[in-house]
Amino acid sequence: MAKESITRGNASQFFVAGELCRRGYSAVVTLGNTPNTDILCSNLEGTKFVHIQVKTFKPGN
Repeated sequence: MAKESITRGNASQFFVAGELCRRGYSAVVTLGNTPNTDILCSNLEGTKFVHIQVKTFKPGN
C-alpha cells in the first residue's frame, strides 16, 4: 500500500508540472528534496516564483 501511495503522489506531481508547462510556465519537480515543496514554478521571464505542494486523493477513502 505504501508503494501505491508513493507512485500516486509522484504521478500527480508530474501531471501538475506538465500542465503548468503546457500553460506557459516553467515547472520543476523537486522529487522530495525540498521540504514542503513538490514543484518550483516560475513565469518564463523568471521574475515571479511560487512553491507548490501537491496533495492527492484516492476516491473511497
